[in-house]
Amino acid sequence: MSPTDHHGHFFTDPTLFTETTVYLRGTDAHHLKVRRARQGDKIHVGDGAGRMAEAIIFTSTGAEVTATINEVTVVPPPATRLVVFQGLAKSGKVDWVVEKLVELGVDEIVVFAAGRSVPKWDHAKADSVRLRWERVAHAASKQSERAWLPQVTGPLDREALLERVKAMPAVLVADPDADRSLRAALMDLADVPEVGIVVGPESGLSRDEIAQLIDAGAVPVSLGAQILRTETAGLALSAVIMFHLERFA
Repeated sequence: MSPTDHHGHFFTDPTLFTETTVYLRGTDAHHLKVRRARQGDKIHVGDGAGRMAEAIIFTSTGAEVTATINEVTVVPPPATRLVVFQGLAKSGKVDWVVEKLVELGVDEIVVFAAGRSVPKWDHAKADSVRLRWERVAHAASKQSERAWLPQVTGPLDREALLERVKAMPAVLVADPDADRSLRAALMDLADVPEVGIVVGPESGLSRDEIAQLIDAGAVPVSLGAQILRTETAGLALSAVIMFHLERFA
């Protein structure tokens, strides 16, 4: 499948993905109508769980697109999932981080409220913002033609964050004062099904928060002499770790 010879990349519910036909409904069907898609146009459709189809549109209305499948590619899940725990930051920084981490290939993004996080939201606001992050992730997944849709959760409080960290086999936390380098930590990283990265908000994590993360099993790592912004640190760590995991091969 060439990324330049089709009408677009879309996702549909697995129940709308059969052996011979795939259906698009809702906003994607409307989007194709706006783009004046017609019978015979080629589209790529994924189910978000590894299946990707090259299909030819048979019918297209504002409510539903029906396409005949020409070819299906099944992409296996990664041997090691990568989860980024991103400290809640102000303005649109988290939106940008979510978008870029999804484009990079991160499997799950968990936003958490740190002690130094500027935004303070109630449950209604948190639910609204999480839905926005999910929309950002979905759009980035389509743009980058991902086979597996990433998860976006949060914002978690400190207790929930620590519970997630405790349950994971390997977690690294970005800490400018750490004695261990990222290179050394990666050398010690054995084959595990999941790796986590914790990145603080604009003002970083407090020593108390880092101590609690260490008690939960996280390993503090230094990224060198330079101090990275919160929206840069997660991307840098993710790129290095994904290279180490041979996910760019």
